[in-house]
Amino acid sequence: MWIIAVVLLIIAMLLWVVFRRDLQDQKKIATNDFIQQMTTSRKKDTLFDQGLQKLHIQQPKFQEMRQEMRKHIVGLDAFIHSLFVWLLVPWGHILVEWVPWLAKTKTISTLSKVLDLEFKRIQFTPDMLPWDILWVDVFSRDKKEFTFMEGPIFSQVILADEINRTTPKVQSALLEAMEEKQVTIGHVSYPLPLPFFVLATQNPLEQEGTYPLPEAQVDRFFMKVLLSYPNHQDEELMLQLIEHDLKQPQALLSTSELTQLQQSVAQVTISNEVKSYIVRCVDATRSSPLLSYGASPRASLFLMYGAKAVAWLQWRNYVMHTDVQMIALPVIRHRVVLQYTAISQWLLVDDVLVNILKKITLQWSSSSDIS
Repeated sequence: MWIIAVVLLIIAMLLWVVFRRDLQDQKKIATNDFIQQMTTSRKKDTLFDQGLQKLHIQQPKFQEMRQEMRKHIVGLDAFIHSLFVWLLVPWGHILVEWVPWLAKTKTISTLSKVLDLEFKRIQFTPDMLPWDILWVDVFSRDKKEFTFMEGPIFSQVILADEINRTTPKVQSALLEAMEEKQVTIGHVSYPLPLPFFVLATQNPLEQEGTYPLPEAQVDRFFMKVLLSYPNHQDEELMLQLIEHDLKQPQALLSTSELTQLQQSVAQVTISNEVKSYIVRCVDATRSSPLLSYGASPRASLFLMYGAKAVAWLQWRNYVMHTDVQMIALPVIRHRVVLQYTAISQWLLVDDVLVNILKKITLQWSSSSDIS
């Protein structure tokens, strides 16, 4: 009997080896087919090739922009990288949160000068009204009529400083301009200058007399970036830089060139596998027992365009799932709410999201379409 058992065991082991080799061969075939189809798709896409040529032309200038920013800003390389991603998504806005005096204003004003864009800073306070940022009617004694005068919202780069300190009426007026790229007064709509970017800041320490943004309004922001204190070396370098930083940032990119860059990013290819990976990452937040509710479909859209921008910044013409992972936390963290059980365990939103995203893997198929 034991001889028969040994023979059956040997046969089972042989079958397992054959089956495992077959799975590996199928995986290799699927991967090779995917790479071949991706290569074929790129060769046929002449518009993409033209966009890729523009990308290579802009590489030196974009690197020069990084160097120019580092001449005036110290210790915020990750924040500057997030701002570059933000600029390459034409209808994205960004929310920044941390304590005051971390060079948020200086960083965004320096970036606007490097891009030669008009910059306005709006300090939000509880006594503000919508027309303080939108418009004002000035009475002319000569013409005996009111004249429309544009408010600070009519700029290309807006720093909405401490947006949670103003009333919901003012917040909704700003968010309407962000979404529609126009200001409607009575029966007349006034378009905002393009490109139009809003960087809003929140101070999480002092909550007295503040008006937290509702979840539905926070969802309109492309990313939420969390800043931290600089390290010892960066803070020493910052003191030296402030003492000797007398030069104005040099304008290196025009509005038309920025528009061309955004068009190049839009032409970066993304496979159906990576799209499926994005959707599964967002969908996993909706079934987590540690979250009251998950991310909206807008998170999937921003993840796709954000991943394209991340790939472009690494001078690649296609998106990898690692690009999605790099942008996942800033895009998703403000679109979910923790359950009480997670709060009672002193868990942060990022802790929960990291554990969720670790379980999501990229799934390959034998046929893949590139878009």
